[in-house]
Amino acid sequence: RRQRQMCIRDRVETAVQAQPVLPAEGGEARPKVFLSHAVADEGRLFPVLNRLREQYKLELFVCADSIPVGDAWQEEIRHQLSSCDQFLLISSPAVLSSVYCAFEVGMATALEKPIRVISLEEGATPPYVSHLQVMCVERLLLRKPWLLPDEGLLDAILDVLLSTPKAPA
Repeated sequence: RRQRQMCIRDRVETAVQAQPVLPAEGGEARPKVFLSHAVADEGRLFPVLNRLREQYKLELFVCADSIPVGDAWQEEIRHQLSSCDQFLLISSPAVLSSVYCAFEVGMATALEKPIRVISLEEGATPPYVSHLQVMCVERLLLRKPWLLPDEGLLDAILDVLLSTPKAPA
């Protein structure tokens, strides 16, 4: 088990260092990732997201904990979408009915941000991203039965962060 965790940690570190982001002054640069998700999935997502933030200093914007109370949330979403390096949609059955996720994907598309999609369950991908290849955690866990559910989600996120977007034709 410990060896498996080291392998996953190595992949996280490789993923966050592989991004083409200029180093910040006085420190190591990390990609800025805008993560779109359904509120109903936060219980499953936050242990993995917190691990990525705390252990690997990945800069994740997640509306649920990145916008201070009292701030104009729509303006903050626009600002964060404009300044992110990657856009990641964590799709699920709850996302299928989320107006906010559709808004965020639409805005990321308009801003020509690299969009990646991870689906927590087979068949839980909204039609507005059906043209994109999707990483399905449920299928990943079938291929890698030694992974626990949180590790499968972490593995999927790493695969997405390691993938390089193709240049427009």
